Amino acid sequence: MSTNPEDTSRLVQLVTEALQSDLVSAGEFGQIIADAVSGGSVGSEFISNVLAALLNDVEIGNAVSVDDGYVKFIAWRGSVASRCERAIRQAQAATESDREFAFWLCLKKNVDEYE
Repeated sequence: MSTNPEDTSRLVQLVTEALQSDLVSAGEFGQIIADAVSGGSVGSEFISNVLAALLNDVEIGNAVSVDDGYVKFIAWRGSVASRCERAIRQAQAATESDREFAFWLCLKKNVDEYE
């Protein structure tokens, strides 16, 4: 798979399949893209395009541990473009150990609240 726009729908499908079991972290999202692109480097514009396509059925935000292992998903507000930019900025600003959790993806039907 290359980084052509027609590959976006396949990546959306792969991420959506991963979301069926719960949340997808920024790190897992990046790994899905890396595996699908098979060694090719992808830029922030391509990642932003995939995120924008996902945001039809998926929300992006933060996962917060509440109690007894329950994780609450808090979706970000804003336009699709602003949420994609925020995700890219947070991933770039995070330390290497925190980059895995810079943002989370969640199916809209499973969102607990909006910020």
